[in-house]
Amino acid sequence: PQPVRWSVTDEPVIGYDWSPDGSQIVYQGGITEETSIHLADSGGSEPVLDFPESEQAITTARFSSRTGGFNAWTEHGIVFTTNHETGFREIAIGQPDGTFELWFSNERDKFEPGWTPSGDITFIESQPGADALRLVAPDDTVETVDGTGTNWPPLHADGALYYKHQDATT
Repeated sequence: PQPVRWSVTDEPVIGYDWSPDGSQIVYQGGITEETSIHLADSGGSEPVLDFPESEQAITTARFSSRTGGFNAWTEHGIVFTTNHETGFREIAIGQPDGTFELWFSNERDKFEPGWTPSGDITFIESQPGADALRLVAPDDTVETVDGTGTNWPPLHADGALYYKHQDATT
């Protein structure tokens, strides 16, 4: 088969995931300031979650053999971080039409959000002296999986959660 060009952009593409039905792809355009979330189908790409002078990011560290992407998009929506509303990278869930809602906000930066097979979201949260691995459930219950040291990247495989833990004290 011949490759198909889905999108053209001048920005670096970081992280992507396929829609649940495989007809669209979502990706992060840009690396640092003023990043945006793009949605593309065979007709091209337009930013769907783009706010001037803010950052939107999807996960780049959790490749999924299930989707061929990075666990950013399920039937529940596209999970990403945005600092648009609070100035901190908060967890949000977006839809293909560009609407979104903050899912978990507590004025701490969050990174690498991703869906679990059960519909929870795992993410890394910056805390004093640690990068805590946390999980938020659909009922808004928040659990700290590991709150010490550095815990990157959270990966889901075979029904389990795996991550690399680094801590000078353990």
